[in-house]
Amino acid sequence: MTSDGKGIASELSKHSDILIAVFIGLAVSAAIVIYILNIPGNTAPQSAEKPPQPVQAGNLSNDSLALENGARLIRIVENNTYSVDIEYTSDGRKYRYIFFPELIETLEWLRNNTLPGDVVTSWWDYGHTIRGYSDRKALAYAPSKSILFSVAEYSRTGKWDSVAAGDLEEDSRISDLAAIFSTSDYPKARQIMQKYGSRYVLVGAFDVSRTWVMYNVTNTPHEIVNTGIGPIAINSTSLIFQILNLSKIDGFELAFTDNRSAAIYRVK
Repeated sequence: MTSDGKGIASELSKHSDILIAVFIGLAVSAAIVIYILNIPGNTAPQSAEKPPQPVQAGNLSNDSLALENGARLIRIVENNTYSVDIEYTSDGRKYRYIFFPELIETLEWLRNNTLPGDVVTSWWDYGHTIRGYSDRKALAYAPSKSILFSVAEYSRTGKWDSVAAGDLEEDSRISDLAAIFSTSDYPKARQIMQKYGSRYVLVGAFDVSRTWVMYNVTNTPHEIVNTGIGPIAINSTSLIFQILNLSKIDGFELAFTDNRSAAIYRVK
């Protein structure tokens, strides 16, 4: 539970103002990264569990920030709006994809408290952010062909940039990923994670906008709740909502949460 007794998505189905507050928190986190990109030499927010590990900006321009592992955060300005990409190299191949700045504190925890070979289970959107910033493996970092319809970039352009973002995942892997988050059978979720050698599962507050895809892939019963920011698909006993609420989950333990934007559970 959070310090005020509520999880990240506590009583989401009853109180849309909670969800709005979550997204305000994410906007603040994004503003922090934009601020960092404007001040070379500044450092990113750190987890309190270990001494700070400064992120050095080096001699790059105000439009990018060099990380100590060689990756870069790149600021993008379009139509008076800001976003951030991450560019990094893995296994001799360069990748570039959307970066999720609200996860910085969580990513720092991953980098400082897990092993380089550890595999992190998250919805595929976060895969590049985890790989590029934390140097940890992600169970998936691209969608499969069957869920391309749910990807905003594909909806706009009709294309997936496999050169920058990597090849599409196999449908079976994305189906397994959706099953982990959709199931209310928590031992089943652990079994699927263990199949991929994963002990950690990361859920971000933005995942509430992706549950409809997960539930549709797995045919999981759910309700649609209208909130102040649009309809949200909810199955309160599914693993993803149990994590968002920072619940006690059989076979899992809470490893880290910033009480705002994300939580990490570990398989016991």
